[in-house]
Amino acid sequence: MRISRLEIFGFKSFMERFVLNFDEPLIAIVGPNGCGKSNIVDSLRWGLGETHAKQLRGSVLEDVIFNGSETRRPLGMAEVSITLRPHEGWHLGHLEEEPEDRFVDDAEREEGAFEQLAETVEEETGSEELARPLHSTLMSLEEAVPGLFDASEIQLTRRLYRSGESEYFINRVPCRLRDMSDFYRAIGLGPRGLSIVQQGQIGQIVTRRPTERRELLEEAAGISGIRVRIEAAARQLDKTYGNLERLADLIGEIDKQVRSLRRQANRAKRRDELKVELKDADIRLFQARTARLIRERGEVRRSKESLHVRLEELNRSIQSLSGEEEDLRARVEEIDVELTDMRREKES
Repeated sequence: MRISRLEIFGFKSFMERFVLNFDEPLIAIVGPNGCGKSNIVDSLRWGLGETHAKQLRGSVLEDVIFNGSETRRPLGMAEVSITLRPHEGWHLGHLEEEPEDRFVDDAEREEGAFEQLAETVEEETGSEELARPLHSTLMSLEEAVPGLFDASEIQLTRRLYRSGESEYFINRVPCRLRDMSDFYRAIGLGPRGLSIVQQGQIGQIVTRRPTERRELLEEAAGISGIRVRIEAAARQLDKTYGNLERLADLIGEIDKQVRSLRRQANRAKRRDELKVELKDADIRLFQARTARLIRERGEVRRSKESLHVRLEELNRSIQSLSGEEEDLRARVEEIDVELTDMRREKES
């Protein structure tokens, strides 16, 4: 897969749409100083996903938008489209081809480490996203852009507005910067890879430290993406271990609260049981008192009836005695009269 066309609009000095076709194996761009040759390389680097303004010889990313001239007003958008043309017989399976013999051991070792770490990440975090290899990511991208890897051409477009808003497209289908970066990394392209060699970079390669040269070799072998994902998975795993420690502390605190709540629940349960027992005892006491009062009321009723009978008898006796009393009073009066008469007779 190779770059077949570069389209630039509103990027740095390109105020009008500029199309550069890469029809020949070797293309040379010549011109005087300041005519914009380096801007073509910058546009290519930006279209490949560069996110640092300093790498594009600017202070902020918005500096890449055409800022106007004496005769032209500033534009509000910069756009770069890179068209890729697959070589004959290319398909998605080529992304899994073996690297050159001199990189086979490194690739196998990195892939083995990635698979082992991916299993650990998926087991610890339950996340399949981090554990998913790049090939699976591209398969998902092919699902989002149907027919992507069967197309005769693949066009990737990046836009930037002065508001800071960005847009990304693959074959005119909206996507994310990450999707574009994954795609470029899979085919061996990148904003800082060996696909773009700047002036003086050869000397820097010779003087770099072994670890930096290793990164270049990994980039050339196409396995740098594996290391990036391993490092991302390792960071996620460290984060997960930290979360697990915090979760363990949280579980311990929750256990304390659970034990306290369990004691409170037991006390509440015992209180409810005692309430039931007290209610039952109260009902039994009420029933016993009611039965006793019923019995006492019966006894009182019977006593009342007996007293009523006795009262009637006493009333009759009183009436009888009242008659006798009247008779006796009459008799006493008669005796008093007789006694008076006898006194008178005696005196006379």
